[in-house]
Amino acid sequence: MWLRLLSPTRVNMLTHQQREEFFERGFTRVAGALPQDLAANTVSRIWQALEERQGMQRNDATTWIEGVVRGIGDLNREPEFRPFGSAEIISVIDGLLGKGNWQQPSSWGQILATFPATEWSWGSLFQRQVEVAEITWHTDYPYDTPPNELSGVQIFGLLADLEPGGGGTLVIEGSHRVIRNFVLNESPETLQKMKRARLAFMNSDPWLQNVSKAVSQHRPEAWMAEQRAVIDDTPVAIAELTGNACDIYFTHPWLLHATSPNCNSTPRLMCTQRIRTLAEDRPYKSVEPERRATRKLNGQSFAAARLTQTLSPAGEVACNPSRIIGLNTAGLRRFDYESTSLRDQSIR
Repeated sequence: MWLRLLSPTRVNMLTHQQREEFFERGFTRVAGALPQDLAANTVSRIWQALEERQGMQRNDATTWIEGVVRGIGDLNREPEFRPFGSAEIISVIDGLLGKGNWQQPSSWGQILATFPATEWSWGSLFQRQVEVAEITWHTDYPYDTPPNELSGVQIFGLLADLEPGGGGTLVIEGSHRVIRNFVLNESPETLQKMKRARLAFMNSDPWLQNVSKAVSQHRPEAWMAEQRAVIDDTPVAIAELTGNACDIYFTHPWLLHATSPNCNSTPRLMCTQRIRTLAEDRPYKSVEPERRATRKLNGQSFAAARLTQTLSPAGEVACNPSRIIGLNTAGLRRFDYESTSLRDQSIR
């Protein structure tokens, strides 16, 4: 069974530090969150399907297809394929979005498989010599959702060990906070179309414009170390999701991410799942009061203000008008920017 009973000691898998990391950087890793036997069974099923459908044998690299492998996406509809459906992981989602406040997916876990490719390099990737859809910085969530609420959470699970340069998903840490700045100051017409909003955002800052251009390194470490900046007082940097089998990353819905080439000798096998709140599809007009409230704070525009929040044992949040993150912490989902102490009525 993929769905297991929740242990009383695992009511919330995220530590306070991990929660802070999630809202500050846009992602956090929980080591070993996926049960080992379930990950191993999932990997075995993936290889079984690859051999049956594409002749790819697990122990014979000469039979492997290079790059991103497709044609196995339907596996997540099989009843036993529920790598993210465990009670422990559901408890983390409940802790971030609120129990009963998110949509149960019809299937759990989209497979991400990237095999070693001799023609791929970090240089060719950012020179756009491969499929554009595979290298574009993007989010999987719309831009026209209320910026002061968490509209969902995206999960990335490692089914096998993943070393740097092995095709791990690239992310721009801090980008979710920069996107919130953008949403609060952009027109509704721009935000309603996802592609239009993404292009407008990527052109809103020189660093974002240049981050996808050609690089000379064939390995990611040196290039990523140079890709750091501060946008609207928010530090941003490129990171690669790597780790050990069974590690899970919980990421903010507005965290920019992109595919990277697998320059190693082993396949990258991951799963991802997008979780959405029940209210995510609300029209953009619900965002406008939050835009006005944010701009009213100290008479500043959002680009000049961010909010630091600290949840007290009583459920109150102390606000520093000089910093607005606008992301919910420890269950906080709605902000009242006109007060210096906030209480979340929906904290559980």
